[in-house]
Amino acid sequence: MKRISLYVVSVCLWATYSLGVCACNGPVVPQKYKQALQTMYPKASHVDWDFDDGYYSAEFHLDNTEIKVYFDMEAKWFKRKTEYRTLSQLPAQIQQAVKSSQYAAWKVEDIELLEWADKTGNEDYYKIEVERGETEYDFYLRTDGKPLR
Repeated sequence: MKRISLYVVSVCLWATYSLGVCACNGPVVPQKYKQALQTMYPKASHVDWDFDDGYYSAEFHLDNTEIKVYFDMEAKWFKRKTEYRTLSQLPAQIQQAVKSSQYAAWKVEDIELLEWADKTGNEDYYKIEVERGETEYDFYLRTDGKPLR
């Protein structure tokens, strides 16, 4: 019985690590992904890695922002999401677009910039979440400050 239990535990451990998953520490991340992130963001620390839908992503804080970078199977980034804490962190044209929008009097709740490595069929944009009372609304701006939708 002891031998069977030891065998079952061994098989479970092997399966867990061979799939690159460890519930306590996140996925086992191949070095090429860590190197790609280090090249892009040499100051990134306390990185939280994830593996989902066939790609790796790295999330970390840097310069008062939260950044999440998505990597394909060749360890090339294909999407990046940057979350900003305040409107004042954004470029002037984005600040002006928000302040002159129909939501100028609303409270800005969340700000995200989504960027794509491949611009074919994709456009970088800001997602601005605003709220007033119980009502929340998301609106989208191109990087030049013009409305996306």
